[in-house]
Amino acid sequence: SGKEIRLHDIFKTTLHTILIFSPETPDAEKQIDAVIKTVQSLPENTAQVVILGRHGVPKARDGTVGYHDTQGYAYGAYYAEEDKVTVVAVRPDTYIGAFVFEADDLKSYSSLIFRNL
Repeated sequence: SGKEIRLHDIFKTTLHTILIFSPETPDAEKQIDAVIKTVQSLPENTAQVVILGRHGVPKARDGTVGYHDTQGYAYGAYYAEEDKVTVVAVRPDTYIGAFVFEADDLKSYSSLIFRNL
C-alpha cells in the first residue's frame, strides 16, 4: 500500500514470524515455495510468513504478506544477502530462533519447537 511499517509492528506475541528474504534469482521462487510449504505444515495459528524484497514488493502467496525493504534496514539488520534466499524464524518473544537458507533446515528447527512434526 506504500505505507511505511517497522518489523516490530509486524511481529506478534502469539506467533512465530518467518521472515523470507527474497532475492531476484532464477531459483528463488522454488525455494520460497518450499519454505512456505514447510510453514504450512506447522500446527495451525502458530506462525505467520513475511516475504521481504530488497528491490521491490515480492510476490505474496496465499497466507503470506510481502513488503519492500526500500532502505535495506531489514536486510542489514539480519545480514541477509541480496542474492540468496535467507529465512529467519523470529520467536513470539522476538528472539531469533533460526537463521537458515533451506526449507529442510527450517523443518529441522520446527521439529525441535513443535515436537509432533
